[in-house]
Amino acid sequence: MTPAFLKTAFWRRFVSPAARAPWKRATVCSVGKDKTYCLHIKREADGRYEVVPDAPKIRDEFAKDATAIVVGILPKRLYLTRTLTIPDADPDQVRAMLSLEAASPLQPDFGPAETAYRKLRDADVGQSVYEVYVARVSDVEEAMRTLERDGIRPTMLVPVLWRELFKSNADRFDMCVAATQDGVCEAAVALGDGDVAVRGLSDGVASSAETRFLQECVRAVKSSQADRDRGVHVGLIGSRSAFDTAQLGNDVKASDVVEPDVVDSTGPVDPLALAGAVALTTVDPDDLETADMTPRCVVFARRQAAMNKRLLRTLGMIFASLAVLLAAGKIAVARYDRYCARLDSQITNIRTIGESVEQKRLQLKAVRQAQATRNRLHDVIAGLHAATPKDVSYNQVDLANDLTLRMRGQASSASLPFLLPERMENSGVFGQVVLRGVGQKSRGAGSVTQFELECRLLGGLAK
Repeated sequence: MTPAFLKTAFWRRFVSPAARAPWKRATVCSVGKDKTYCLHIKREADGRYEVVPDAPKIRDEFAKDATAIVVGILPKRLYLTRTLTIPDADPDQVRAMLSLEAASPLQPDFGPAETAYRKLRDADVGQSVYEVYVARVSDVEEAMRTLERDGIRPTMLVPVLWRELFKSNADRFDMCVAATQDGVCEAAVALGDGDVAVRGLSDGVASSAETRFLQECVRAVKSSQADRDRGVHVGLIGSRSAFDTAQLGNDVKASDVVEPDVVDSTGPVDPLALAGAVALTTVDPDDLETADMTPRCVVFARRQAAMNKRLLRTLGMIFASLAVLLAAGKIAVARYDRYCARLDSQITNIRTIGESVEQKRLQLKAVRQAQATRNRLHDVIAGLHAATPKDVSYNQVDLANDLTLRMRGQASSASLPFLLPERMENSGVFGQVVLRGVGQKSRGAGSVTQFELECRLLGGLAK
């Protein structure tokens, strides 16, 4: 049973077989009894096709082309064909409906079946006509093994699409015959209603049986076209397909099938492979995909492998992006660390310079203060010298930071201390002179006058 997700549009779009894309090269391989027969098709720039016989060099050349497809051709002996009309349905449901309809008349011992189909035309309103191909899964798998044993990995496995071959030869042939080297003979008969009936003859039969087979095909042509007024024209594909037309009737003539869009090549080619190649040049890619009889398990494995490959590629890109981002982050962090180290060094230098400047500023301030103190001391001494009367002396002189001057002294008479305030203010050095206390103190046989005085040293002079 086909997994549901294999039927989705996502899978068909992204991991469907390569035939959906336009191809320029294709390898067509027919499955014989014990071996495969291959030929190759090249699409020229002018739209024509060249058929190239198989050769190791050609295989290698096609294998290197990523757009080339490999189509395996199943002989008629491996599958049954039915024409069915079903109601129009979603494309994802068509295969299931056709598989159910096609399997209903099969014998119970037929075994598991693989089903493929092609849409032929629209029938009545809401209905379509399909050509359905039914084969045993075991036969299809055996054909796959035969191809793989010869080193061929087909993109798809399809029957000969005889209808496509008749499209470009409808007015020329009533029947086409392909007979292979290992005794396989297939004949496609054009019926009167526009359909094509495909018949196959098993390999290994006598030539007389082949003649009777072709005679039956000729009678089928005549019976389906009872009103015809001309003989039967048989198209031959491959050199071994030639036969004596006299054995089929006087009104039967045969000629080689020459496809106008195919440049014929010299060299032997397998008739079934050639018939498949001719049909491949005209078939719609979508029809070719639905006609694929590759076992569903193989399709699933291939699609899963394609999805895994795409996933691994995506993960690789993600990890590469993460690696780039990580490297960029490390580079950015390293640059930031270097910048921070340089900034720290500059800050340290600035701090060192600042400390040096502050130290010099403090030194200059100390020098200035020493200079100011020296000037003030000079002013105090000079002012006191000018303002102090004779017989007055000082025991203690204190100069505070607020330029307050406190003095203690003594005089020989009690009147002298009262002269000091006026004389000191008149000196221009002192201001706010206040005599705080005056008193007598005995000394020896006499006495002296002691006093305390407070004033302010004028700031204009203390520079």
